[in-house]
Amino acid sequence: MQNAFREHLKKTRGCLINIGSMYSYFGAPQVPAYAAAKTAVVSLTKSLAIAFAEDGIRVNAIAPGWIKTEISRGGR
Repeated sequence: MQNAFREHLKKTRGCLINIGSMYSYFGAPQVPAYAAAKTAVVSLTKSLAIAFAEDGIRVNAIAPGWIKTEISRGGR
């Protein structure tokens, strides 16, 4: 999958931005699968950043702050 867009990003000097979560960093006991998936996004971002650096492709993730949603209702 990672190579599906690599050449395009290289040619266009593009960048890749993934969306993490605050739960990537401190967990979420009420929705552990969601926290695990968002933690995986952070790890994928780090790995792709290293892999794509040689082509000048920037790969970053953002983790939005507290947003009131059904998931966060019972959270910290």
